[in-house]
Amino acid sequence: MKPATELIHDDAGVNDAAAPLTTPIYETTTFVFNNAEEVRAYNEGRSAKHLYTRYSNPSVIVVEKKLAALEVTEEALLLSSGQAATTTALMAHLSAGDEVVCSSAIYGGTLHLLQDLLVRFGIRARFVSLEELARPESIISGSTKLVWFESPINPTLRCIDIEKVTSAFGAGVGAAAAGAHAARRPGHPAARHRSDGGESRSAAN
Repeated sequence: MKPATELIHDDAGVNDAAAPLTTPIYETTTFVFNNAEEVRAYNEGRSAKHLYTRYSNPSVIVVEKKLAALEVTEEALLLSSGQAATTTALMAHLSAGDEVVCSSAIYGGTLHLLQDLLVRFGIRARFVSLEELARPESIISGSTKLVWFESPINPTLRCIDIEKVTSAFGAGVGAAAAGAHAARRPGHPAARHRSDGGESRSAAN
């Protein structure tokens, strides 16, 4: 083994004698398996060990559990950006033929997603004004599966009456990201919701 290789690998790994009081930040990309049987158990779904930090990471899981407890919901999903949170929530709830009623005062990335991308997969977006959102019972049709809006709105800080919208829709708040809230119709499958650690993103069943 070359000296450089020895320096990299010498005394590396977890210190089993160290039991931290608080959750450490795991900055590793991959995790260690002690033998082939542990790898087999992981691949067969019989192991709670971690393999790759993009699949699961102990630090991330702790944050998700804290957020779920804070939001009084079953689970939370941590994502790396607001647009990732928005896309995940929308695609988890919507299918071809569904309609989204969306506030016209939303983040530009969400506008592009609904107006230009999801329409290619048979998802219709109908944009409404804030005045129309103030009368939610008049904007919801039989094919509406989700109402998406921001509150408070960036940058004007105008607020939407969330309870009024969700009551008219006949559902609780189904998903939320970057201060944007979406009410979903009862019976429409719920997704695992996550909050993005970088901004104020929350979701509740």
